[in-house]
Amino acid sequence: MPRIARTLALLVLFALATTLFADEPWDKPFADPKAILEAAANVPADDAGVVVLLDEQRYAFDATGSATLTEHLVYRVAIDSGVEHWSTVEALWAPWYQDKPTIQARVIARDGSVHELDARALSETPAPEESLDIFSDNRVLHAPLPGVGVGSVVEQVITYKDNNPMIASGRTGRFFFGRGVPVHRARVGLGNRPVLPPCEMV
Repeated sequence: MPRIARTLALLVLFALATTLFADEPWDKPFADPKAILEAAANVPADDAGVVVLLDEQRYAFDATGSATLTEHLVYRVAIDSGVEHWSTVEALWAPWYQDKPTIQARVIARDGSVHELDARALSETPAPEESLDIFSDNRVLHAPLPGVGVGSVVEQVITYKDNNPMIASGRTGRFFFGRGVPVHRARVGLGNRPVLPPCEMV
């Protein structure tokens, strides 16, 4: 009975999530820029430099247990400090068990024009060591974002693929619901199905 009760509770939770959290323009990657820009203008940033519209991680697993992690981040730049601190994109990875990540990004300017990240702008450097006693082959892939300004919306999709799983199947990782700025919606997903319902943070 406890297992049945837990299953019913999860079904109710997902049903409520579907009802309470309506679809938004940025739910699917690289959707209509005009719709995203208009909807983003209605999400308050308070006094922060940016407001995060969507912070999402989605995991998929193949038959060998290798994971593919897709991070989808969308935010609106509210004031000049947001331009200063949120105008780059980067991805950290470990070559010994991951392929080089792919980065796609675009900036939707306040006037509606779209500036896409050119893959040739990406640079690869060794990751800074967190401790003098720890050595690793970790790398960072990063680039400046084109055309970031006050009122613009930035969207980025970073995909990580494991090629040498650390465990027989599955993956370990962390996801923080919340950042140092307002977060409108955050969620974690598995394949095409949500693991956790969207969380409204504002």
